[in-house]
Amino acid sequence: MTARITCPNCQRHLKLAQAITKPRRLQCPRCGGRFKVDAKGISTPLPAAETAAAPVVPAATAKPEALYPVVDITQSFDFEGNIELPPEPPTAEEKPVVARKPAKEKPAVARKPAAEEKTEVAETTPAEEKPAEVAPAPVPEVPTVGPKLIRRPVLVASLAALVLTAAGVAGAIYAVSPGAPEVALEEPQPTQPAAPPTPAAPSPAKQADLEKRQAEVTRLLIEGNTALAERKFDDALQAYHTAQKLLPENVEAAKGIAAAKEALDAQAQAKLDAEKAKAEFGRFLNEGKSALAEKQFALAVRAFEQARQLNPGDADVGKWLEDARKALAEDQDEKAKLAVYEQHLNIGRAALAAQRYPEAIREFTAALQVLPGDADALQLRRQAENRIAQMQNAEAKKEDFIKAMQLGQTAGKAGNFAEAVQAFETALKIFPDDKDAKQGLSLANKALAQAQTQANGLLAQANAALQFGRVEEANRLFNEVLRVFPNHEGAQKGLRATEQFMGNVGTAQQAYFRYMNQAVTAMQFKRYDEAARNYAEALRLFPNDRAAAQGLRDARQYLEGEGKNRPQFEKTMQAAQAAYKTGAFREAVRLYQEAVALIPDDANAQNGLRLSRYGLFMADGEAAMKALRFVEAVRAFENALREIPGDPIAGRSLAQARALAQGKK
Repeated sequence: MTARITCPNCQRHLKLAQAITKPRRLQCPRCGGRFKVDAKGISTPLPAAETAAAPVVPAATAKPEALYPVVDITQSFDFEGNIELPPEPPTAEEKPVVARKPAKEKPAVARKPAAEEKTEVAETTPAEEKPAEVAPAPVPEVPTVGPKLIRRPVLVASLAALVLTAAGVAGAIYAVSPGAPEVALEEPQPTQPAAPPTPAAPSPAKQADLEKRQAEVTRLLIEGNTALAERKFDDALQAYHTAQKLLPENVEAAKGIAAAKEALDAQAQAKLDAEKAKAEFGRFLNEGKSALAEKQFALAVRAFEQARQLNPGDADVGKWLEDARKALAEDQDEKAKLAVYEQHLNIGRAALAAQRYPEAIREFTAALQVLPGDADALQLRRQAENRIAQMQNAEAKKEDFIKAMQLGQTAGKAGNFAEAVQAFETALKIFPDDKDAKQGLSLANKALAQAQTQANGLLAQANAALQFGRVEEANRLFNEVLRVFPNHEGAQKGLRATEQFMGNVGTAQQAYFRYMNQAVTAMQFKRYDEAARNYAEALRLFPNDRAAAQGLRDARQYLEGEGKNRPQFEKTMQAAQAAYKTGAFREAVRLYQEAVALIPDDANAQNGLRLSRYGLFMADGEAAMKALRFVEAVRAFENALREIPGDPIAGRSLAQARALAQGKK
C-alpha cells in the first residue's frame, strides 16, 4: 500500500510506498522541514521548540526501524508520480558496513567560517564510522564531501538544500522518533546523470478544487442512481447532467445520462400506449352499446370482447358482454351472423399463415361485410395486404438486380467496362451484400483501370497519326477508344476532326450508325440524356434523317415528360393504393391506369394495375356466382387468371363456375 501526504512547509505532494499506520515525524526531502503525520495522513508542522529540542545521537545508538533510506527527489513527487520507498532497513546486526573511498579520491572542499555554522560538525575517522546503509541517489559526477556527523537537527534542512542546489541529488525522508537518532550521510557515488524532472504538480488550490469537484460528483452520482431506482427519471437526469458539467470526462455520468434518457423515452412511450388503449377501449365500449341498442347482438359481442381485451378488470365491460351474449343466444339470426363471421375469420387466418394472401384478403373482407368495422378483421386484412406489398417490392427488387447483373456481364464481355461498373454498382445498391455483384464490380474496376491506361496510349497515338496526316489510322484508333469509352470527349473530338478531314461519306455513315446504336441502347436503359446526345450527333452528320429526328424528339419528350409528370404520378399512386386497400378495385384500376399513362415504364404502377384488375375480376366473379350468373362468373374468373396466371384461388373458382354453368345447361 502507498501513502500520499503533503509537506505543510512547502506544500509539496509526496507519495510513499509504505502506508502510515501510526503517528510519525518526517522530514521533507525538498525543503528539509520537519513535520508530524497522524495515522490518517494529515500533516502538521513541528513546533520550533520541539524541533530544536530533538537531540542528536550517534548513528550507532539510533534505532534501525526509525530510519528510511534515501529517496531520489529528482523525480516527481506529485500524486500521479511513482516514487516508492525501499522496504524497511535491516536490523543493526544485518547492516553491512559501507566502505569508504580512499582519502586521495576526495577533492578538498572549503568549509564555511565557524561564525556561519549553526551547529557543531565533527569529522569521523574511517575506524570510528559504522554508518547505516544508505541507498545513494543517481547524481552527476561532482566534487564530493567526506562523511560527517550532524549534531543538530536544524542543519539537516540546510545541508539537504545545499546538496539539492549543488548536485541535484536526492534527499531523504526520515522517521524521527522521540530519541531523534543521528543521521549519517554517506558520500554519493559518481553515477550517470539523473533523469530530467517531470512537470510540476498542480498547485494546492487546483488540487483542492479537483478533490472538491470529485466529491461532489460522487454525491451526485449516488443521488442520480437513487432517483433512477425510484423511477424519478427527471431528477436522475438532472443529477447526472450536473455531475457531467463538473467533470466532463466522467464515464459514469455519461452512462447515467444515457440510462435516464432511455427510461424517460420508455416512460413516454408507455404513456402514449396507455392513452391509445384507453381511447380504443372507449370506442369499443361505445360501439358495443350502440350495437346492443340496435339489436345487432353479434357486433355488440365482438365490440365488448375487444374492449375487455384492452381492460380485462373493468366490471362494466363484463356486465355489458354478458348481456350481449344472452341477447345473442336468444336471437338466431344474429347468432348465425356471428358464426359466419367467425368462419370467414378462421379461413382467412389459415390462408394468412399459409401465405395465400389474396385468399386471406378475400375472407377478411367477407368477415367485414358481416360485421363492418371489426378491428380484428381490419388488422388481419392490413397484414395480408402488407405481405403482398412486401412480396411485390421484393420481386421488383429481384428483377432490377438480375437486370443490372446481366447488363454488367454483357457490358464487361463487350469491353464497355465503365458501363459494367455502373451496372454492378446499381446491383449493389439493391443488394449490398451480394458476393457476385461485389466480385463483378471488383473485376470491372480493374479492367476499367487497365482500359483507361490503354485508352490514353491509343489517344496519344491517334492524335499523332492525325497530325502527320495518317487519317485512316487516326480514325481507327479513335474508334477503338470510343468502343470502350463511348462518351470520351477527346476521342469524340478527334473522330469528328478525322471525319471532317476525310470528307468520306462512308466514314460518316459508320459514325451515324454508331451514334444511332448508342442512342437506341441508351433509350432501352432509360438514359434519355445520353440518347438525346447521340441522336443529336447522328443528326449533325445527316440533318434530314427522320429516324434520328424522331429519336431525338422521343428522348427529349421522356426527359421533359417524366420530370413534369412525377408529382401528379406520386399523388395518383397514393390514391390508387388507398382505393385498393379498401377493396374499391374499380376505382383502383382507374387510378393505376392514370398513373401508367403519366409514367408508362414504372414497375410499381404496372404491378398495382395488374393486382387491381385481378381483385376487380374476382369480385365480379363472386358477385355473379351469388346471383347465379355462372357464365358471367366464368368470364370474370378467366380474366382474373389472365392477370395472375396460375393463381390457385381463381383456378378453383373458375372450375366451380364452369361446373355450375354446365349443370345449369
